[in-house]
Amino acid sequence: MEKIIELKQNNERIYPLSNSQGVLLSNTSSISLYDSIYSLKDMVSLFSSKALDDFVNTTWIQTEDGIQATGIGADNYIKLDKDYFCDIKHTRLKLRIGSDNKLIFAFSTENIGSGVVPSKFYIDMQNKKIGMYKLKDPLGYANYVLSEVWGESDMPLDFAAGEYIFEIIKSSYKSIIRLTNYLTGKSCELICDDTIWSVGAQNGPLYIYLGNGAEMPVIKSLDVLTLYNPDIVFVGDSITEGFCVEDLRYRVGELFRIEHPNHKVMISARGGCTIAAILSRFEDEFNIYKPKKMVVNIGANGGNTKGGFDSLKQKCDDIGCTLYLCYNVCYTSTVEERKHQYVNNMIEEWSVLNHIEGARFDIATAANNNPVNDESQLPNEDLFSRNTQPYNLHPNKAGQIEMYKRLPIDLPDVHYLIA
Repeated sequence: MEKIIELKQNNERIYPLSNSQGVLLSNTSSISLYDSIYSLKDMVSLFSSKALDDFVNTTWIQTEDGIQATGIGADNYIKLDKDYFCDIKHTRLKLRIGSDNKLIFAFSTENIGSGVVPSKFYIDMQNKKIGMYKLKDPLGYANYVLSEVWGESDMPLDFAAGEYIFEIIKSSYKSIIRLTNYLTGKSCELICDDTIWSVGAQNGPLYIYLGNGAEMPVIKSLDVLTLYNPDIVFVGDSITEGFCVEDLRYRVGELFRIEHPNHKVMISARGGCTIAAILSRFEDEFNIYKPKKMVVNIGANGGNTKGGFDSLKQKCDDIGCTLYLCYNVCYTSTVEERKHQYVNNMIEEWSVLNHIEGARFDIATAANNNPVNDESQLPNEDLFSRNTQPYNLHPNKAGQIEMYKRLPIDLPDVHYLIA
């Protein structure tokens, strides 16, 4: 993925195309921000609907014009009850918005604004702003959105009641929101490309509600898209997602993406994830976007079974995807089924039997790179974060780099993308 390049020219911005030519985006541009930054044409739909029955609803109603709010406040929400793990995600809504509306869009795995790295964005028509809220403790537990605004962008002054396209884009660790007037093509956008989860990771189902306003907004359509047929997807839990990493550009999957700019790379991970959660991703994600290779690192949260691995391999075979199952890092756990020695013994036995390869992340993060998978294999504490407890669980930036170095050693087919 290309890094966003922003050049100021008379208060206008220039973003690069994949052919290195610039395209000028002003407030009158009708060019899609998503296409202009990433030139991603080969997308696939994960979800598309105009019908109330496809959502979890409290007080919204179906009308001829669309799905309409009937009240104010977080209790009067509509929810897209889909929890997508993919880190390339384009949520696109066509809306009819009132001139006094403040619409809230919250991705949350628990209550609105809370859970595993949640996010919260807004459209404020009365004050002519779009904005993003801050995430509390982005390098720690990262489980709560604050009421404090991270950043805002001004709307064109002539934005009033009417129809708009609102895009919420997740591209790796970046969050982008963009509001476009349906008739004029005028637009405003806000980009957070901080290398920590400053505004969250857009994790969890999407909640939408009216925070303020007398005119009731209408959702005319909602679509969610992602990359089709990526060359590789890195799958796992908080370690793969980059929990506690000081700079998200140094996650294993992100390092791979940076070093393979001409290939389509996805990260599909979530803190607290288990093998069961990965298997549940096939119906709503993997079976739809069909990755070519899948690198899995799972087990720190328990739940691994050889039967689960059998199911994972079968599901990958069904979509023509090559599976790689990596050893867990050399973390510390007091729970027997979560100890890396227990987890890695199971992975090794199953992988040998099924001829599946995987990266030795345990060697990468062990003191003195001890390759022996028993109680003598202790963590190199310099490679683990101290931002949360228990310690020696989440690799830090240095730890992720050491993990990445195992790919060309253990998985040359992956590192060099050999067909």
